[in-house]
Amino acid sequence: MSADTLIHAPSPTVVLKRIRRIDTYEVMDADLEALDRATNSEQRQMAFCLFMLGLFIPTLISFIAASDPSETATATYISCLGVTGVFSVFFGVGWLRESKERPRLLARIRSSAFEVVTEVRGPG
Repeated sequence: MSADTLIHAPSPTVVLKRIRRIDTYEVMDADLEALDRATNSEQRQMAFCLFMLGLFIPTLISFIAASDPSETATATYISCLGVTGVFSVFFGVGWLRESKERPRLLARIRSSAFEVVTEVRGPG
């Protein structure tokens, strides 16, 4: 291979973006623990809600698509739909309730923001 046919990588590009503002919050350990509990609970409720919906929807579709199911099959379908539907609603309501707690905690933490003391200036 001659030097004319070699492929050269482009030179690296440096991108510099200025930080316009830095917010500092005073956070108590109890606030962090409460935020952790609220987030974990919210995620757990959402996971169980989605799991139950993941059982409810295919069961409903298969019940609708079933051609002339027996009485036992109909009772099984209806009981599964009832249980998964009730639990989906239960966990969905729990998720909505828990999702409102986290913004309240964040607002309380943000209310303790420090005032700007020093402006950050770049070189030059």
